[in-house]
Amino acid sequence: MNMCQGCGTSLREVKPFKVDVRQVDRILAEVQHRLETMTPLPKKALAFVRRLQKRKEEALRFLREAHVPFDNNQAKRDLGMVKVKENISGTFREDTFA
Repeated sequence: MNMCQGCGTSLREVKPFKVDVRQVDRILAEVQHRLETMTPLPKKALAFVRRLQKRKEEALRFLREAHVPFDNNQAKRDLGMVKVKENISGTFREDTFA
């Protein structure tokens, strides 16, 4: 059975969070408007808000579906040791190519 890593609750017991997409749209539009009126223009922040507007379904999926993690830290940790090994050895090599 899948368990929530944060609280130890069964994922079957976790209820999805209801998201008002219209409210998210209003918030993002307000933030975008404020950013566009700033001088100098904060390009990175504005690009981030526009990405959120385009991909809001993906960005908010963790609120609706309990099995979707909030972040990708587990993926980073899974790849971390592989990257450390690669950095230490310089590359991955097979005996036939060494």
